[in-house]
Amino acid sequence: PEPKTEEELRAVVIGHGKPHLVEQYMSIDNMSKQELHKVAMEQIRKNFETHEFDSGSSQVQVALLTYKIQYMTEHLRNHGKDKHGRKGLHGMLMRRQKLLKYMRRKEQDAYQDVLLRLGLKDRTFIESNYV
Repeated sequence: PEPKTEEELRAVVIGHGKPHLVEQYMSIDNMSKQELHKVAMEQIRKNFETHEFDSGSSQVQVALLTYKIQYMTEHLRNHGKDKHGRKGLHGMLMRRQKLLKYMRRKEQDAYQDVLLRLGLKDRTFIESNYV
């Protein structure tokens, strides 16, 4: 159908003639794995932030590391020979362990909250003392 009025012509020229195509193009179904990863990371940041512009608190860091660890674990199931990926996963595990140890010492309430929300277990208690 030909545009009849000047407004219809402008809408077609500007690209507003078919907004459903733009929505379809920008939908989550058409995102790459990298874009989906960024969206998931941003959502985790928002769920664990302590204030509006929080991106580096211990809670956020532990949550993001947990997501990355899950992602890399799944990757390594499919790519068993990826030795560099395995080394990166080990580094992330150690970093999360250190952050959780810090949180257990300095921020006990936040530590318990993060463990509960992420479904992690407190495995630092061995026999009668903390490791």
